[in-house]
Amino acid sequence: MHSLAHLGTQAATVFGSAVIGYFLLVSAYYLTLHTLALLELRDDIREAHWKPPFREFASPFYPGISVVVPAYNEAETIVESIQSALSINY
Repeated sequence: MHSLAHLGTQAATVFGSAVIGYFLLVSAYYLTLHTLALLELRDDIREAHWKPPFREFASPFYPGISVVVPAYNEAETIVESIQSALSINY
């Protein structure tokens, strides 16, 4: 006949094996799910052709702007100042 300590050890072993088996099963399920999701994401990225729906600065609905550039005693830097003002993307 088995002793009480031996039965306790067997019960703990069976319970531990069941818990480990459960976690292995759940982990395998999540690993499979993530792998399938990554494959689908890769296909979606490969098929996607991203184009902006409109060019927001070319829209006729945006108002024009005026820029006032002070130019008193700026003979040396006026060219760079005007080029900088023209390159602003408002």
